[in-house]
Parts: sequence; C-alpha cells; structure tokens
Amino acid sequence: MQQKKIFFKLIILIFFSFIAQNSFALSTDESKPVEIHANNATADQINKTVTLTGNVIITRGSIYVHSDTGITSVDANNDKI
Repeated sequence: MQQKKIFFKLIILIFFSFIAQNSFALSTDESKPVEIHANNATADQINKTVTLTGNVIITRGSIYVHSDTGITSVDANNDKI
C-alpha cells in the first residue's frame, strides 16, 4: 500500500513538472505591446489603476490571460502598465 502511494505521488510530480514547463513566457514577450480587452473598465486617476470587468482578455506576445476581472496599474514613472 505504501508503494502505491509513493508511485502515485511520483506520477503527479512528473505530470505537474511537464505542465510547468509550458507556462514560461518567450524571451521576446517583454518587447511586445500589452493588449487589453474587457466589457467594462473603471478608471481611478488618483491611484492610477483601471478595474476591468466582464470577459477580460490580456495578451502580450505569447502570454494570454483570460478572466472575469482584472486590475491594471501604472508604474511610478507613468510610462508602463
């Protein structure tokens, strides 16, 4: 019984290690523009944030994020999201 548990844990570890390898971004993604799509957006100019709701899709090169909500912010130099 103990060997079955160890074998099962090993299989799970191997499975997740293969999945993790596919989650890395490409080295060229950093130079790509960020594209943001959402059904609604609410801006907060004081805190320099935008709250996105409804079918939020954010892409940058090979990176793709799909969610119901999202929050973007601007860095201290006001030049990057």
